[in-house]
Amino acid sequence: MALPHSKDIMKYPARFQFQPGAPCNGSSTCTDTCIQMVLEYYKDKTYSLSYIRNKAQSLSHFNEGPCTGINYQEVLNALKLLGVDHYRVAWNVNASFVAKKTAIGPVMTGIYYGAYPNWKGHCGPIKAEIAGRTQCNFSGSHMVLALKKVYHVDHTDMFVRDPDHHSSSRPEHPDHDRIHYSQLDRAMKALPTHTAFSRTYAIYPTKKK
Repeated sequence: MALPHSKDIMKYPARFQFQPGAPCNGSSTCTDTCIQMVLEYYKDKTYSLSYIRNKAQSLSHFNEGPCTGINYQEVLNALKLLGVDHYRVAWNVNASFVAKKTAIGPVMTGIYYGAYPNWKGHCGPIKAEIAGRTQCNFSGSHMVLALKKVYHVDHTDMFVRDPDHHSSSRPEHPDHDRIHYSQLDRAMKALPTHTAFSRTYAIYPTKKK
């Protein structure tokens, strides 16, 4: 697929973690997929998830296997080695911080997936306005890509791309989720209370395309 060479993130395609050749058949590559989307936006190039994982871990002192996710330093390693050196990590942040940074570019956002809003007819009563979570049996730490803040009558929404779709058992491939700002905030703040993470975090751009 030809990439659009645009400054509008919404013109770029959503990507999902269950891609051919992905580490661990894609089950551990939500973060790698967010990196892939960031690289496509800033560089207009597509790199495979296995190549991104290799770059991420090439400077790492950790010895994770292919079925373990990558950490924030490995994210920054991969981005820098592939030509995007203006991303930084921020700790103890909330949806307000993420929304502000999406005015610059897409923001990689750590969440607790069990608190993420659900697709209509799936998983539970807390629903996204558009799309949402369909993997009801997974409620661990997860990475999504926040795209932009939008206003909706009496509240604020966020457009978010969630890599956890397009598998053989869950073939949906939404362009984006539209969720309440408060729902993103809830999913972020549940990360340190429901997972091994001790803080909320986001990996954000410091300059526009």
